[in-house]
Formats: sequence, structure tokens, C-alpha cells
Amino acid sequence: MILRKDVFIYLALVILLSFIAGLRLFGWDNDSSNYYYMVVSQGKLALANKEFFFKALIKINSILFSKNFYTFLIFIALLSVSIKIFIFANYSPLPLLSILMYLLSYFWLHDYVQIRAGVSTGLFLYATKDLADGNVKKYFLKVFFAIMFHWSSIILIPSFFIVQNLNLKFHALLPLIGIFLKLLGFNLFFVIQFILQLFKINPIYYKMYAGYQDVINAFNLISLSYIILFYIITYIFIKYKQSLCIYEIILYKFFSLGIFVYLITTILNAPVVAFRLLEYFMIVLLLLIPFVVMKFKQIILASTISILYYGFYCFYLFQNVIEFK
Repeated sequence: MILRKDVFIYLALVILLSFIAGLRLFGWDNDSSNYYYMVVSQGKLALANKEFFFKALIKINSILFSKNFYTFLIFIALLSVSIKIFIFANYSPLPLLSILMYLLSYFWLHDYVQIRAGVSTGLFLYATKDLADGNVKKYFLKVFFAIMFHWSSIILIPSFFIVQNLNLKFHALLPLIGIFLKLLGFNLFFVIQFILQLFKINPIYYKMYAGYQDVINAFNLISLSYIILFYIITYIFIKYKQSLCIYEIILYKFFSLGIFVYLITTILNAPVVAFRLLEYFMIVLLLLIPFVVMKFKQIILASTISILYYGFYCFYLFQNVIEFK
């Protein structure tokens, strides 16, 4: 139960973070210029393949605020940040830990930079609770809204059937299956190319939008850390299997599936899609890790290790992904 004073703290945090992201207080990032062109210039080519709700928000902003770029950013940040803070406050066993890990990761990656993905991943994280509660209708309703903000959320439709129908043992093996297939050295681009040509689609479009590369370093520092973390959590789950709740299991399954999808997508020589899907799924760690931490007697020590891990992740982001101008 959230106390009244906590509500004011969470509300203040949502407003503060939304204005930091919306006003670009740390400077414009890699994607800001593209979003400025979409929101202010509203070029047809730039908006042609963008999602319905995203374009609807641009239209509303044009009517109410005369295409002001910053009002649009503040509004979408308020939406994205408030969803996540609500989830952490209500569903995390350690809300403060979830928020601290979020501030070192997805606040910057999604709510400051990849703003469409920010709303979408928030809705995905919200939908995981519906799945744990057995409310399939609410799950798919949130997935629908997530798709309307970012097309990558379509992956949540087949994910539902995998998470629902395959047991924990299978999910424990799923990343290993992905590693095995990757190490076999398959290049499935030829399959993609054949399918596209059947539908008279030029494969060059796939190469453009998927960020095609002949050689991909699938086992980089971040992906390896996720794989190692997955099997550490697997060991802890085996040790404490009698105390697992259904929500922990659902989050664990999405964690497993995210690593597998990432590895399979790298086989398709699509690094842009692969890395975005990996980070899309990995948002579940902001809830899963606090559940794992609660299983230790030394909660403060386990929490500190988790924060240090995300501190390393934050450093990696600003060294390799995010650049302020």
C-alpha cells in the first residue's frame, strides 16, 4: 500500500524527470534532431512509417501548442515516466531499488532518447502483471497500445504463447539454444532475401531498416553480462524454487526469451533490430532483480551489487550509445 506522503514523492519525481527529459536539460541527444523534424516540420517521409498514437500526439500538440517541440517532449515524457514509476511503486518489492536502476538505465535510453520506445516498454512492463494475474484481455489491450507507440511491440504477441505454454526448464535452456544456434554460424539473411523476393520486395529495404552487417559482435560486454546474470538468477531460482511467485516466473521467462530473440535476430544480420529488442525485453530486470534481492538476508549488499551493475551499464551507455550535443 502506498502512503499519501509517498504519492507526493513519486509525483514530484515524475514531474522532475519529465521536465529533465522534455526540456533536454542535458542537451540534445542522438535522436533529438529527427524528432524535431517529425514534430515541427512534420515531413511526410519521416512520419510515413511511424505509429498511429505517436502521430496522433504530434497532431494534438500542433493544435494545442502550435507545434512546440518541448511541449510535445514533456507530454510524452510525463506519459512514459509516470507509467514506470507507477509500476515500481505498486509492483516492485523494493521500489527504491527499481527506481535507482531505472535512473541508471532506461530513463536515459528510452525516456530521454528513444521516446517512442519509452512509452511502449512502460506498457509492456505493465502488461507483465496482467499476465501474472491471468488477465489475458488486459495484457493484449496494453500490448495493442504499446504497438501503437512502437512497432517492435508486435513481438509481444508471439511472446505471450511462448511464455504461457513453455515451462521453466525450457526457458532456462532457451538462451543456451540461442547461443548454440549462433555458434553454428548460420546466416539466415539468404532466407530473408528469398522470402522478400517472393513478395517482390527489394532486400535493400531490409538492409536499410535492420542495419544489416555482414559481421556482428553478438557477444559484446552487455549481452554477455545479461547471459551471465540470467544464469546467476537461474541458480537462485533453483535454490529458492519453493518460494517463487507467479510474477517472478513470468518476468524470468521474458528475460530468457529476450536473450533468445536477440541471438536469433543477430543470425538475421540485423544488429539494429537485435539490440533494440534486447533492451526492450531487458526492462523486466527492473522488477525481476528486486524480487531476487529479497531472497537474500543481506538485502543492502545485494541491492548495492545491483546498483553497481547498473552503474556500469550507465557508463557503457554514455560511452557507446548516448551522446549529448
